[in-house]
Amino acid sequence: QNFHAIGDTAVNVQAIDVALGDGGVGTVNLIPGLQAGEIRVRASLPEISVEAQGYIAPYLRKAMVLGLATTGIGSVPGVPGERDTAANNVNARKGRIAIYGVGKISKTAQAQVAYDTADSLQQTTQHGPFTDDPQERNYQTYGDSSQRRDDALSRDHLYARVDSNRSNAMWGEFQANTAGASGDGFQQLVAGAKVEIAGNNAKLTAFNARNDVAYARQIFSPTGLATLGTLLHPNIILGSDIVTLVALDKRTGAVFSQIGLARNVDYTLDYGTGQIRFINPPLPFDLTFNPQQVLIQYEYNGAGVRAQTSGGRFEAGLGRSQAVRVGAGYVTDSTGAGSYSLFGQDVSGKLSGGSWTIAHQTSRGNLANAGSTPTAGVSLSNKLDAGNAYRATLTQAVGANRIALNFDSTSSGYQNPFGGISTAGLLDYRVDVSHLIGKSTDAVSLTFDHQQNNLPTGVNATSNVAIVVQKHVTKRLAVRVGLDEISTHGGYAATNSTLASQINPVPTPAPAATITRSTNATVASTTQVEIGAEYRVSPRVTVSVDRIAGLAGSQTSSQPSQTTAQITVDTPHHGKVYVRQLFADAPVQSFAAATTSLTTASTSQRSTAIGIEQSVGTNTTLDSEYAIENTGNGSDMYTAIGGHEKFALGKHLSGDANVQHAASVGANGGAFNSYGLSLAYAIASRFRATSNYQLRTGNSPGYTLSVGAAGALSDNVSAVVTSTNSSTTGFRNVDDRVSIAYRPAFNDRAVTILGFEIKDGNVSTLGAHTQLLSLEELYRPDRLLEIAGRYAYKLDGDAYYPAHSSLFDLRGTQRIGSRFDVAAEARFLSAHGIAGASTAGFAIEAGYRLGGEMRLAAGYNFSGSPDPSLAVAPTRRGVYATATSVIDRVFGWGKDDQ
Repeated sequence: QNFHAIGDTAVNVQAIDVALGDGGVGTVNLIPGLQAGEIRVRASLPEISVEAQGYIAPYLRKAMVLGLATTGIGSVPGVPGERDTAANNVNARKGRIAIYGVGKISKTAQAQVAYDTADSLQQTTQHGPFTDDPQERNYQTYGDSSQRRDDALSRDHLYARVDSNRSNAMWGEFQANTAGASGDGFQQLVAGAKVEIAGNNAKLTAFNARNDVAYARQIFSPTGLATLGTLLHPNIILGSDIVTLVALDKRTGAVFSQIGLARNVDYTLDYGTGQIRFINPPLPFDLTFNPQQVLIQYEYNGAGVRAQTSGGRFEAGLGRSQAVRVGAGYVTDSTGAGSYSLFGQDVSGKLSGGSWTIAHQTSRGNLANAGSTPTAGVSLSNKLDAGNAYRATLTQAVGANRIALNFDSTSSGYQNPFGGISTAGLLDYRVDVSHLIGKSTDAVSLTFDHQQNNLPTGVNATSNVAIVVQKHVTKRLAVRVGLDEISTHGGYAATNSTLASQINPVPTPAPAATITRSTNATVASTTQVEIGAEYRVSPRVTVSVDRIAGLAGSQTSSQPSQTTAQITVDTPHHGKVYVRQLFADAPVQSFAAATTSLTTASTSQRSTAIGIEQSVGTNTTLDSEYAIENTGNGSDMYTAIGGHEKFALGKHLSGDANVQHAASVGANGGAFNSYGLSLAYAIASRFRATSNYQLRTGNSPGYTLSVGAAGALSDNVSAVVTSTNSSTTGFRNVDDRVSIAYRPAFNDRAVTILGFEIKDGNVSTLGAHTQLLSLEELYRPDRLLEIAGRYAYKLDGDAYYPAHSSLFDLRGTQRIGSRFDVAAEARFLSAHGIAGASTAGFAIEAGYRLGGEMRLAAGYNFSGSPDPSLAVAPTRRGVYATATSVIDRVFGWGKDDQ
C-alpha cells in the first residue's frame, strides 16, 4: 500500500493505493477537507478482501474569519415574552461574541475555530439535507449513501482545532478510541479536549470529556423479526451509533469474527424515535453455521446523568522498517455513582508472509447507572469487578506451509461495556498447521484447540485434536477426510444461559441464569470422523456435503454429529443462487454457552438458508434470503426478500427504490413490509434537492421521511425546504420548514423572506405541537433609510403559547451623513387567550459609526415586558448603550489573507 499527494493545485488532491493481490493495485483519489486525520480504505472482491490505511493532510486554505461582537449596558430592549437568557435576546445584546474562522497559520499548520456565547454548537435530532437554522447541524445520508457532517461540532459554545503536520489539538466533539491491535478498547463519541502528537513513527493521544449523555449497549441474537427492526432509546446522539455483527465459534463460543455495519447501507436508524431497521438482515448463522450476534452501542439524551471520561493512547513503530508496533491505551469513566477504568497494552508486528499481535486489557470498577429499557423503564445495574483479557495471534506462510495461532484468555471479572463482545471466564487457544500439496488447494492440516471456563466455583475444560486431508480426486471432485478427538471434563453447567449481563438495555422480563455444581466431576471423550465432498456438476453448479459422525465415546452437545449440505448455482454476469442445510443430532450449543451466562446458546437442530444474489442490468441487484430453524420447541421460520433498483432519469434526476418483505412463523411470529424511495435532483450549482422515504407496515409500523431542497427558482426567488418526519411505536417526530426568499437581481433595495414551520412529536419531555407562519422584510427606499420588519403568527398552539398568538417587530434606521444615524424599534406580543400577557415595547436610539466595522449607540427604552410565566413585572425601562463590531480578523489572521 502507498499513500501520497498528487497534483500541484491549492486543494492538493491526495491518493491511497490498495494492493489487490497478484500484483494488482487500486488507487483511490481523495480531495481533502478542512481536517487532517487517518483514513482507511477497504476493498471487497469475490476472492479477496483487503484494507489499506494512511494519513490525509488538510486543505490549507487562505484564512477566513466571519463574526461579530456586541456589548450593552442599561435597559437594553428585548423580545417581549421571551427570557433574557434566550439566544439572541437581551443577554446576547448585552454581551455576545459569535465567530467562525478557518485557514492556514503557517506553511504546514491550519486552525479552525467556532465560538458563540449565545448558543451551543451541538447537533440535534432535527436535521436534514439543508437547513436555514444555524442551531441545527447536518448529518444526513444522500441518495448515493454518502454522509455529510459538520466539521465544527461541540456540545458547548466552543469548537477549536489546530493541525500541524500529523499533530493536532482540539476542543469539541470527537471519536475517542483507545483500542489497539486487538480492537478491544474504549470507543465512544464524546465532546471535550483532545491532543494528538504524532510523527512518522509514533503517536500520543490524550483526551478528557464531560458530557450529559447516557451510554447504551445491547446484544441480541438475530432470530425472527427482532433482527429486522427494534426500538432503542429516543433522542439518540447523532453519529454515536456503532453496530457490529459478531460470529461466535459454534463449538467453543469464542469470538470468530467481528464486522462493522454501515448506517444506511446495512441498517437505518431514526435518531429522534430510536427505530433501527436492518436493510441487509443478518442471519442466525454465518456461512459455516457459526451462530451470530448483533452488538449495538449508542448514546442518548434525557437520562440526567453526567459522564466524566478521560484517557489516551500511545503507539510507536520500532526499527527502521517499523515492522514492530507497540501501544498502550487507558480510559477512566465516571457515570453517576459508578466508575470504570480500562487499561490495555498491545504489540504487533509483520513477518515475511504473515503478522502477529499480543494484547492485554485490564478492567476495574462498576457502572451503577447503565441505562434502562425504552419502554418498561427497567434499569440495569452493571456491577463490574477487576479482570483481565489476553489476546494473541500469529499467521505466517512459508513456502507450502501455513500456520495460524490464536489465544484468548478472559477472567471472570472482566467486562468492557464500551467495546466488543467478550466471554468472561473463557480461556481459548487454537493452533492450525497446514501443508499445501502441489500447486492446487489440496492440503493436509492439523488443528489443536483447548477451551476452559475459569469460574469462581470451579473449572470446566474441553480439548480437540483434528487432522484433515483435502484432495482433488478429479478436476470436478474434491474430497475431505478428517479425524477429531474431543475430551471434556468438569462439574458445572448453566441453565437458561443468556447475554443478560452484557445487555443494556436489559430485556423485559429479564431472563435468569444460574450455575449449579454437580456432585462429581465428569470426564468424557469423543472420537468423530469428518467426511466431505465437493462436486462441480457443471461450470455453473456446485454441490457439497459434509458429515461429522461419532465413532466412539460419549457424544457432546458442543459438537454433535451433524450433516451440512449446499448447492450453489452461478449465473455469469447475473449472480448466484445457493441452498445451505444443517442437520444436527442434538442442539448446537457451544462450550462457552454450556458453562457460562455470557454466551447465547443456539438450540437449533435443523437450519435451512436459501440465498439469491442476482444482478438485473447494470444498476439493479436483487437479493433474497430465507432461514428456517427447527428447535426443540418446534419450527421457527424466518424469511426476507427484497429488491433494490438504482436509476437515472435524465442528467438532473437520479435515485434508488427498494422493497423488502419479512415474515416469521413461531412463538414470535409476525411480518412486515418496507418500502423505500430516494431521489436526488441537481442543476449544477443553481439548485439541489434530495429526499428519502421509508414506509414500514406490520410489526413495528411507521415511516421516516427526509426532504431537503435549496437553490434559485428564478433570478429573483430562492427557496429552502426541509422535512424531517418519523413515526414508530409510541414515538413520533415532525419538523417541516419552507422558506421562500425574494431579492431583486439588479439592486439591493428589498429582501423578503416568507417562512412556514410545522412541529409535532413526543420525543421530548413536554412534546412539541405548533404551526408557525413568519414574514421578514428589509426595505431600503434610498441609500440613507433602512426599514426592517418581522411578523410571526401561530396557526396552532403548543405547551407554551396557544394558537393565534403573534409577534410583530419593526425597526427603522435613518443615516445622517456618513457616520451618524437615528433608529426606532417597536415590538408587540399578543398572547391569545392569556389575560394580561399581551405587551408592547418601544425604544429609540442614536448611533455613531467608527469606520465600517463598529457602531456605538445610546438610547432610551420606553416600555418593558413581562417574562413568559408572568411572574416578573416589566423592568427594562430606561437608558441603555450598545457597541457592535464586525470581526473579520483575529490578531491579523483573516481578512488580509483573502
